[in-house]
Amino acid sequence: MGYLSVLLEQCLQWDKQATLFINGSDNVFWDEVIYVATSTGIWIPMGCVMLWVLGKNLSLRQFGFAVLFLSLAVLVSDQLSSAVFKPYFQRWRPTQDPLIMHVVDVVHAYRGGSYGFFSAHASNTFSVAVFLSLLFRRRLLGLLVVSWAVINSYTRIYLGVHYLGDVLVGTLFGLLIGSSMYGLYRKYILQGGVMQWKSSLYPHTMAIAILFSYCMVFIVALLTMGA
Repeated sequence: MGYLSVLLEQCLQWDKQATLFINGSDNVFWDEVIYVATSTGIWIPMGCVMLWVLGKNLSLRQFGFAVLFLSLAVLVSDQLSSAVFKPYFQRWRPTQDPLIMHVVDVVHAYRGGSYGFFSAHASNTFSVAVFLSLLFRRRLLGLLVVSWAVINSYTRIYLGVHYLGDVLVGTLFGLLIGSSMYGLYRKYILQGGVMQWKSSLYPHTMAIAILFSYCMVFIVALLTMGA
């Protein structure tokens, strides 16, 4: 037990060092980009395109259950983080940790709630990304969807509201929840089959929507700085 305690303490110290290394920068524009990227609102248009693409390539029943399973993935992920892990472990966010909060770079005074283990942002976005990647079955599109989850997770460390460990554990839970939900969806709704694209237009449209959203992050950041 003594060895495990020492090992755990060493891992926590590495986690803090890695987090402080990733956290913040001296670039005001990049601060704004990250602050915009971490918000949910900037990704709503991309989500609408995703729903449109699903609706065009699935039957009404399949589409309804796809939305249901995606919603369940986010609900399970979010509640597991917010209602179970955070109150149980009570691990301070870096921005709230009395030991390091004064050396953490903060953007727009954003510090988040008290506890941060594990990151709901990471688990939620990765649960959605994994579900969609498995559903889409297009390598490039899958990589783009996963990149969205990676960016969202990175913003949490940059802003100092999560330790790297919080995000890694959140990512793991997101992978497990997203793949499990897709497995159930494929077994019971797709009857073991896969989604059939009606036209190559649709995966290309989804990819463009993701790239356009990335561009919008930078545009909004520039406009915010100029306001």
